[in-house]
Amino acid sequence: MKKLLFLTSLVFSTILFSNCTPKVTAPSSYPFTIIQENLDEAKTQANSKTQNICLMVHADWCSVCNTFKSGVLTDAEVVNNIKDKIVFAMVDGDKTYGKPIATQYQVTGFPTFIILDKNGVEVKRKTGGMDKATFTTWVTPYLK
Repeated sequence: MKKLLFLTSLVFSTILFSNCTPKVTAPSSYPFTIIQENLDEAKTQANSKTQNICLMVHADWCSVCNTFKSGVLTDAEVVNNIKDKIVFAMVDGDKTYGKPIATQYQVTGFPTFIILDKNGVEVKRKTGGMDKATFTTWVTPYLK
């Protein structure tokens, strides 16, 4: 009887406290153009504008990715710094389209940010979350 009472308490506590974790969701639209799930289109745009590409390989379930998308990518200062100076692309490395790209660029964790030249050749990378200041410092040398 004690075991049953303990198990019931454990299950109830797990259910009760599992809903306490705040969930961050990415916005459905951004204040600048982000090419999603189409790296070829990003390369085409980068070539036509002679710009680099900032590729973010993410996953929908990744809270660090969603925090970056909802915080940093919607920040007015960040938007003004990168808008029209780099082609920003996102692919979900856990989905059908993104898995081969994640494999091609040897992504081992989410989020992974990769600076690519206009032809898709890797120039620099960073894995893990970044706040506004860190991202701005990291991406600024590649803006054109």
